[in-house]
Amino acid sequence: LPAVSFDSGLYLAELPMDDPRQPGLCVRRVGGKRLSDGEMVSHYAALAASLGGRVLCRWVTGYAVCLPDGRTASGNDAAGQPKAWQFYLTDEPCGDPLPGKPLSCISLEGDTGEYVNRSGRDGASARRRAAIYRRAAGELRRLLEEVCGDEGD
Repeated sequence: LPAVSFDSGLYLAELPMDDPRQPGLCVRRVGGKRLSDGEMVSHYAALAASLGGRVLCRWVTGYAVCLPDGRTASGNDAAGQPKAWQFYLTDEPCGDPLPGKPLSCISLEGDTGEYVNRSGRDGASARRRAAIYRRAAGELRRLLEEVCGDEGD
């Protein structure tokens, strides 16, 4: 069967890609240690503090599509992300994080400046997720058409 996979990484605009503080795919693993939710909040709040108290960030999601015959395609959503998909990490926590989203109490919506855990919306991440799923599905469709031709419905 065809396989499709996704993974996301956190990238801070003020850090070069080769800076060891750049989280990338290892958001929860720092210095070889897996961080608890509380440790993540402390670590990233301190990182934001070291960068002036507030730093522009974005999640970048990559995908890979593979067919049994070895054909592959991959990509990511790094380019062209709208401001609403970006956010700021701050050094000032506000309340408790949302379940499963430990950084939400130190994350500010990119377009409104509201704390993510207080904004009452999750539309930006849902739209970002839907967009990358559509891109991956388009690549899968393209690969299947290469194999099956136009009758690959």
